[in-house]
Amino acid sequence: MGADDWDEMFFSSALSSFQWGCEKAIEMGADNWDEMLVRSSEASFQWGCEKAIEMGARDWENMLLESTSVSFEWGIEKANEMARSLSE
Repeated sequence: MGADDWDEMFFSSALSSFQWGCEKAIEMGADNWDEMLVRSSEASFQWGCEKAIEMGARDWENMLLESTSVSFEWGIEKANEMARSLSE
């Protein structure tokens, strides 16, 4: 019906752990991968984090911060792993 705020759909879907919403927003052109990574971390949404990383997200500091605030163990470990790989 004319809605076209795909980035907001993308971010809201990631925050809600809504994979279909993320996939549709990506299909329609949403591509802010660092924001997807942060929102997915905040939601303990592993698929969202993995997709954002696959597409080039690199905001490890915020991934760590958001993962820590929600006790998202996978997110904490992945943020540390990715940050270490940059320093090697």
